[in-house]
Amino acid sequence: MVAVDTNIVIRLITGDDADQLEQATCLVENSGIWIGQTVTLETTWVLEHLYGASMEEIRASLRNLSETDGVHFESEDRLHIALGLTENGVEISDALHLAFSTNSLASFYTFDKKFQRRASRSGHPISLLTSYS
Repeated sequence: MVAVDTNIVIRLITGDDADQLEQATCLVENSGIWIGQTVTLETTWVLEHLYGASMEEIRASLRNLSETDGVHFESEDRLHIALGLTENGVEISDALHLAFSTNSLASFYTFDKKFQRRASRSGHPISLLTSYS
């Protein structure tokens, strides 16, 4: 198995370059690929901001890719938690931050009231930092 960069994941999802898609597919089939957390985060940004993908499309793309033989995400269980959070209105980057950080830490803090409300409604209560001493 080999680790890959965001551009390879984007080719696998969008197929917008036939030659690169073929190479990326061969890599998956022959070696298997590992997609790190930072690559996952960057992939969501690229899909949303450069390709104009909706959250539903991003969610479906990542779920489909995670079910592909030879494709392995770092902390895949946490990825699926994050994708679930987006179904309740949590922005994808916030959902990834929360899901990946709560793997081993007791609390997650933010100044973002909207994020705090949506995460809490989704069953993942986080703390709003209002004062700390």
